[in-house]
Amino acid sequence: SFLAEFSLDVPKLDAMRQGIELYGATRFSPFAIFSSDENTLSRVIAELFDPKGSHGQGLLFVNALLQELGYPRLGPRDAVRVRREAMTRRKRRIDIVIESRDYVIGIENKPWAGQQANQLADYFDELSADLMGRKPILIFLSSQEARTAKEHVHRLPYFAGSGEASLHNLLEAVL
Repeated sequence: SFLAEFSLDVPKLDAMRQGIELYGATRFSPFAIFSSDENTLSRVIAELFDPKGSHGQGLLFVNALLQELGYPRLGPRDAVRVRREAMTRRKRRIDIVIESRDYVIGIENKPWAGQQANQLADYFDELSADLMGRKPILIFLSSQEARTAKEHVHRLPYFAGSGEASLHNLLEAVL
């Protein structure tokens, strides 16, 4: 009887927890995620785009990204899975992969290193395999120009002028 009554309270408790996270971000700690290497930067970016991230803001960041790229936003009930260092069939690693019912989004984070031969083309091929009706989106997070798969890549530099697409401007607009 206790379990039956408690199970009725679970949705209300879950909504209360989500409200606390939305306004307080009680699990978020920037000190736990900052460092100056590419892997740490990828971890920070993945954390922001993960609706279950410690920031407590749900879909806010990933929807801002989709909106910036001109794609429809995800709904509050859409399941989202975020992975880092996703292995491809060609034994490469995509820095961040965000999967939902509608999208397979790959983010290649290149703050300092140069591109490898056919890297972005291989990543787009990987994202396009086994789509199950989803749209593949490849984001090149870099100040560099894409060398391959140019027609499929959304380049998003870290910084750009006011009104231009960049990670900084996207995050600033969300704030």
